[in-house]
Amino acid sequence: MVRLAYSRQFNLYGAATSAAPSIGLAQPFWADFDALIGEAYLFTTNNGDVTVTISIRATDINDMPFGLDLVSAVINLQAGVLAGGDGGSNPVYKHTISLPLPIPKNVNYAIVALASSGTPNWCLTFRNTGWEIIYPKDQGSHNYVNQWRRSEDGGATWYLAGGASSWWNFEIYGVAAAVPRSHIIVT
Repeated sequence: MVRLAYSRQFNLYGAATSAAPSIGLAQPFWADFDALIGEAYLFTTNNGDVTVTISIRATDINDMPFGLDLVSAVINLQAGVLAGGDGGSNPVYKHTISLPLPIPKNVNYAIVALASSGTPNWCLTFRNTGWEIIYPKDQGSHNYVNQWRRSEDGGATWYLAGGASSWWNFEIYGVAAAVPRSHIIVT
């Protein structure tokens, strides 16, 4: 599998955003070749009893998610594994989600997270100090992503969130694949 789209940003202290029930985050992305998505990694600073629906949706011309989920999975953050932080009071947990979906190259989609119980604290930037103590430090980069979006009404409407250069940390993996025409979405 190859990393199709990702955002891994670092600063000195890290940053996270809370998403109580009905609060959603979305990160637009695309791949530069026809691909079959296999799984996504999302990162939080907590791993309590929190239930979240993760999905992939089409985006409109403004890269806002719209329509029904093309593929989705319900996860509990308790299944997250320690994958970074400073080895002390600033942990980072990785959550692996299976999201099988064929996508054509250069067509924008969004990975969407909607909390249904509890409050996930999604990583926006990773902590730079001490990251390498537990997990090998990736220098941080992003490809094929746009500024993240936020919803406060359960994903019915979306708006730009953070500054113009803000991304929500995630990784999407898959393989090169022929995409059936039925999966090509024109907006």
